Amino acid sequence: FGDCPVAGEGDKVSSVFVLVETRKAVSKQCGLCGKALSSKAWAAAGQTFCESCFVCKQCGKSLAGRDLASVEGGLYCAEHSPE
Repeated sequence: FGDCPVAGEGDKVSSVFVLVETRKAVSKQCGLCGKALSSKAWAAAGQTFCESCFVCKQCGKSLAGRDLASVEGGLYCAEHSPE
């Protein structure tokens, strides 16, 4: 993700996430499922995610355009953050 800001592990709820072009992503694989990234990839919590994995661990809703938290390796929307 180059110079793009990303949230770190254990960060409180924030809206720091970045839509990245796959060809510019550091990793060509999703940080959760390990599948090859398609044309849309999201960078957050120091990893790159495919669109289907960039969802709240609790409710399953997309985190695109929403506040999020990274807690113990899981991504959560602000409503379901365990912290």
